[in-house]
Amino acid sequence: MGKHARKLAIPLVLICLGLTLSARIRRPLPLYGHSQAMDAFRQVVYDNAVRHGEIFPRWVPDFYFGHGSPIFQFYAPLPYMMAEPFVLAGFSVPTALKLTLVLAWILSGYFMLALAREYLSPEASFVAAVFYMLAPYHLVDMLVRHAFGEHIAFTWLAMAAAGAVGAARRRCPVSFTAGAFGVALLTLTHNITALIGVPVVAAWAAWESFRARSWERALVGLGAVAAGLGLAAFFWLPAMMETKLVFARESLTREFFEYGQHFVYAKQWFDPAWGFGGSRAGWEEDRLSFQIGLAHWLGIVLAVWAAVRVRRERGKLNELFVPALAIFLAGLLMTHRFSAPLWNLAPLLAFVQFPWRFLVVAAFGASLLAGLGAESVLGDKRLRVPVGACVVALAFYASYTKPLFTVYDTEQNGYIPGPYDLQRDRLDTDPRYADQREHLTIAWVRASGETGSSRDDYLPRTVLEKPTAKEEIASASSGEVVASERAGLNTYELMVSMRAAGRVTLAQFFYPGWRATVDGAEVPVATTSPHGLASVEVPEGELAVRFHFGSTPSRRAAGAVSIVSFALVAAAALLIRRRNRSTRSPVPAK
Repeated sequence: MGKHARKLAIPLVLICLGLTLSARIRRPLPLYGHSQAMDAFRQVVYDNAVRHGEIFPRWVPDFYFGHGSPIFQFYAPLPYMMAEPFVLAGFSVPTALKLTLVLAWILSGYFMLALAREYLSPEASFVAAVFYMLAPYHLVDMLVRHAFGEHIAFTWLAMAAAGAVGAARRRCPVSFTAGAFGVALLTLTHNITALIGVPVVAAWAAWESFRARSWERALVGLGAVAAGLGLAAFFWLPAMMETKLVFARESLTREFFEYGQHFVYAKQWFDPAWGFGGSRAGWEEDRLSFQIGLAHWLGIVLAVWAAVRVRRERGKLNELFVPALAIFLAGLLMTHRFSAPLWNLAPLLAFVQFPWRFLVVAAFGASLLAGLGAESVLGDKRLRVPVGACVVALAFYASYTKPLFTVYDTEQNGYIPGPYDLQRDRLDTDPRYADQREHLTIAWVRASGETGSSRDDYLPRTVLEKPTAKEEIASASSGEVVASERAGLNTYELMVSMRAAGRVTLAQFFYPGWRATVDGAEVPVATTSPHGLASVEVPEGELAVRFHFGSTPSRRAAGAVSIVSFALVAAAALLIRRRNRSTRSPVPAK
């Protein structure tokens, strides 16, 4: 097969493999997973915001019985942005989520292929890509936890590394741009994976610069990482500055979410048991797989053996071996109690919650090592090696790709898992069970009191007592609301008749960004106790009151950083391209 044909065929085979393995996932019922219902309701709320003209809603008015939440101010919104085109095209929310999961899964293989090609042959790179897609923890995220953001983060982690490392190795403007956008997309997809993944990408780019003894390469590689953080500054800067305004630290880092309860035991790295339960303190109680994967362990052993052999024969190691092994070991050790001193020293790591999240990093490094192991035995067997590696991976992991589906149990008031055929029979024969899609409406979200998170992670601190039911849009303390209109997602226009000076209260939690006018004149917005609702003081008479949720100076400043970063990425890419042209050796005259 020719060079160009191989270059085209390998991604196509990867796509076909992904579509084939995901065929069962795409069946009509909603996919089961620990966070599936939460993701579905977030998508419903996000879809409502988009239909009101807001692509990045910092405030959604629908959670907490319609009293609102700043969830997308803190929880990375890109996964829901990716699913939204499917919803707008007419697919149900569960189907849109599944299609997005499958799309990200295939793209993760493609970007791992691109990264491995920096060091390996196309065939060995294909092995790395397949192993990355089939890494057990990757499948856990998709089919057991329904960790929507973390699963998609696998994709952008590989893209960010391929770009930043390629930029550091070759001073390539395309790689620089890909690295910057990869880091930005990772940050906008999953806060926690960005927290642990961006340093990995930066360290690898720095290693390539150090190995080449080139400050210029360091500037290009690390510049891509910095530029990516700048591109996403409109999201993460306000999120960091405003964390103190919500209950995130208490809710996300204590009790069940305290990281000390969730370290992985070494035996669990090798245990092939597969389950759909959760993580508990003590390995005997865990019903969640924390394995690296037996096929991955075989690939790692082969890569180490090949590295030792090459070292003896040639006096040097493959360029990929050191960074891949370092990434794998770092990810592995951070899951174990051995790393507890590091967790205790770094306060931000508390937000990671579960040390086993570092299995993302371990799977990343292990998949690269598997590709490196395949490279060592290619020789004259260029087709047989990747085919054999895929057969081995499928033999170990094919059973893990079988999903469960979910229906709503009206008696237990919750979602239950089961095989597709069983769930289909339940819906057809027993009125106790309902299709989740019946509840995926904005009216149901508001009426049910859904919060958008497992606890009160993003509840404003001004809320001392949570409302227990829906309320009218607004109320007046010494009069009545004559008319009310919701003029936008977060714009409310009221006509009030006040018998005396008093307070007009909007049935939305107060949070920085709420502004109000009375008869066109801006007035300060305050909070009421105990529900922490937004309100304004108004005089006696017939008055027009308008509430609107907008920006703040800090959010506008963060947005300006992102705009400037976008311009700098374009300018830097052009500069790198011009620099490469100027340093290219002239072609000698014939």
